[in-house]
Amino acid sequence: MQYKMMIELLSDTCPASGAVYNSAVDAEVEYDRYGLPFISGKRIKGCLRESALQLFDWGKKVPIEELFGSKGSQSGCLVIDNARVPEYERCCKELEEEEDTELTHPMNVLGLFTSLRYQTSLEHGIAKQESLRCQRVLKKGNCFESMVSFPEIYYDTMNDICKITRHMGMNRTRGMGEVAIRLEPVEEEQEKKKTIHYEEIRKADLEDDRTYRLSFHLMLQEPVIVKSIDKGQENTKDYLEGSKILGMIAGWLGKEEYRKIMEDEPVCCSNLYLSEGKNRGIPVPVSYRKVKDSADQKIYDYASDSKEEGNQEETEGKQMEGVESGYLIQGKNGKIIQNVETQVRYHHSRPEDKSYGHALKNGQGEFYQMSSIVEGQSFAGFLQAKGWQMEKILLKMEDKGQVRIGYGKNTEYGKAQLILDAVALLEEKTEPKQGSCLLYLLSPVLFYDQNGMASCDVSDLMEGLSYYLSEKTGREICLEADPMERYLNYAMTGGWQTTWHAPKQTLVLLNKGSVIRVKERDGKPLPVSTESFFFGERTAEGFGEMMLCPVPEKREVDLKQTDEENKKEAFEEAAFEEKEKSSSFLMVQLKKEQEKKNLQVSGRLAGQACMKEASLNALVNKLLLALRQSKDKEEFLEICNEFSEKKKGNQNKAASSIRTFINKMREGEKANRYCYLEEEEAYVIYIKAFLLEAKYKGRTLEKEESYDQSDETNLL
Repeated sequence: MQYKMMIELLSDTCPASGAVYNSAVDAEVEYDRYGLPFISGKRIKGCLRESALQLFDWGKKVPIEELFGSKGSQSGCLVIDNARVPEYERCCKELEEEEDTELTHPMNVLGLFTSLRYQTSLEHGIAKQESLRCQRVLKKGNCFESMVSFPEIYYDTMNDICKITRHMGMNRTRGMGEVAIRLEPVEEEQEKKKTIHYEEIRKADLEDDRTYRLSFHLMLQEPVIVKSIDKGQENTKDYLEGSKILGMIAGWLGKEEYRKIMEDEPVCCSNLYLSEGKNRGIPVPVSYRKVKDSADQKIYDYASDSKEEGNQEETEGKQMEGVESGYLIQGKNGKIIQNVETQVRYHHSRPEDKSYGHALKNGQGEFYQMSSIVEGQSFAGFLQAKGWQMEKILLKMEDKGQVRIGYGKNTEYGKAQLILDAVALLEEKTEPKQGSCLLYLLSPVLFYDQNGMASCDVSDLMEGLSYYLSEKTGREICLEADPMERYLNYAMTGGWQTTWHAPKQTLVLLNKGSVIRVKERDGKPLPVSTESFFFGERTAEGFGEMMLCPVPEKREVDLKQTDEENKKEAFEEAAFEEKEKSSSFLMVQLKKEQEKKNLQVSGRLAGQACMKEASLNALVNKLLLALRQSKDKEEFLEICNEFSEKKKGNQNKAASSIRTFINKMREGEKANRYCYLEEEEAYVIYIKAFLLEAKYKGRTLEKEESYDQSDETNLL
C-alpha cells in the first residue's frame, strides 16, 4: 500500500550529496537539472533504519529485515522514492515552458530553497589557516514529499519509526538537520495509476497459437542502475536488459503461473534501447567510421559495397576512427545517433558505531559511487509470445502504471512509467536476396560449438545459424562469412543468481553492434527481412537478437542532427499530465525574486546618483535607523518630510528623492512593474538598497577626501 511521507525541516539541513560542482561550495545538496533540491530515498531509508534499531533496543518488536532487508541479496518490502518539493511535476513542466531562461536558471531555482553557510576551525583562539569551509543548506521551513509503499500490517510500526526520526544530514550535533516526519494516506485515485496506452489493445482478438509482438517503452522518472560485470554498480550499462523485464513479469505472475507460461514456448523479451518515444533505437554498427578530427563529422559505413562507384574515393588517404557507442534512432526528420546520458552519484555507509556521522579512515564505513542512467530518457523494446501467453501478460501489465527496475530500486533508483505501444501479429516477411547480405547483431549472442562449450567464433555462429535458417525456411541453407568483412565487438556476461545465491557463469560473447558479411555457399538466395529474429541460448532474456539485411550501396550514412524538440515532446507527453494554467508557487517565487533584484538595482543606481558629498553620511545613517524602526512607509515618509524641511542642499535632495519614489508608486508605478510584490515589501527593498549604496558611496568619498588631504600635507 502506498503512503505519502511528509518531511518538514525544523532547522537548516544539509543532506550532502558528496559531489562538488564548483570550488566555492565544499558540501553540496542534491538537486536535479532544473535546480530543484531533493532528499535521496537512500538517505531517508538509512535514517529510518537507524530509528528502527533504536526502537528495537528499547524493547519494541520491529521486523527490521522484513522492512529494510539485509546485506546481500535479501531486499525488504519498504520502497521509498526521493523526497521532492510539493507539486514537483507541475513545477518541472512550468520551468520547461518558461521562455525566460535567465529566470529559470538552475542556480536561481536552487537559491529559493537553499542558503550558504560558512564555518572555520580555531587554533589558539584564531582561525586556523585554510580551514574555511562552505556548505549549502536547505532552508528551515521547507517541506518535501516522498511516496513510500509497504504492506498495511506494518503501518503502526512505520508510523512509530517516523515519529522518532528527528535528525537527518550533516552537523546534527551543531543545530542542523532537525526534521519532523509523518505519514499520510494516499487517495485511491492517486495510488492506482494505470499503464498508458498509445493504441487500443484488444485481448479478445489474440489467437492462442499465433505469435505476437508487444511493443512498449519505459520513460525513466528516476535514474536507473544496470550493473555491468566488470565494475558492478560503479559502471552502469547503457541499456536495460531483457532479463530485467522478464524478472518483473515473473514477479507479477507468481512462480506457478510463470512456470506454466514458460514451459510450452519461452517468452522472448528484447533488450530495451534508447528511443524517441516508441521509436526504438538500434546499436550503432561497429562498421561505422568517421574521419579523425574532422569538423564535418560525416559517418561512413565500411560494410557497404566497396565496388560501387565513388565509395572508395570519399575515404581514400584519410585517417579514420570508430564511432562512439550509441544508438541509431529513426526521428521525424531522419536517422540520428544519440548516446545514453549517465551520471555518477556518491554515497557513504556509516560505521557500526552510529555516534560517528561519516565513514572513518580505519575501515569503518566506506565511501562509494554509483553510475546510473539519467532520468527523463526513454527506452523501448518488445515482448514476443504466443497469443494465450500474451493475454495473461497483458492482464498484469495494464495494472502497472509505474514500475521499478534495476539495482537499488527500493530507494532512489529505478522508477519508470510503463507505456504500451501496440500488439501486432508477427509476420515473417522475407525477401530472397541473391549474393551477399549483412548479419547485424542487435544484442549479445550466446551459442555453443560442437563440444557444447560457449563460443564466440564466427564459424560456430555460421554453422548454428545455417541449421536454424534451414528449419525456418524449409530448404537447406549453408552460410559462409566473408573473412575480410567482419566488424566484431566482444562483451562479457555473468552476474548473480538471487534464487540460488550463486554467481552466474562468466562468458565472452559476440556483442551488439557486430556486423558480418555473409553469403550462401552454393549461391542460393538468403531470406532478407527488416524484422529481427532470435537465435541461440537465453533468448528469453534478450540474447541473440539479430537481423539479415541487404548490403548498403552508399558508403556515406545519411544522418540528421539530434532533434531536441522531439525528445522534449516525448518526455512531456509521457511524464506529465495536463494541469491548470495558473502559476505554481515556484514560478511566483522566482518572479518575486526577479522583481526584488530589479528593485535593488534601481535603488543602488539612485543611491549613487544622490550621494555627491561625504558630508551626507550622517543623514544616510539616520534614515537607515528610521527605516528599521518605522512601522510602515507612511511613518517613514513623515520622517523624510521632516528631514527635507530641516536640511538644506544635498541633504534636502536625498530626502526628497526617497519621497518622490514613494509618490510614484502611489500613482500606479507599482501596478505596472511589480505584479508579485506587495507595495510595502517593494518599498522596503528599494529604500534599503538606496540607503546602503548611498552609505557605501559616502564612505568611498570620505576615503578619497582623506587621501587628498594626506597628499597635500606631504607636499607641504
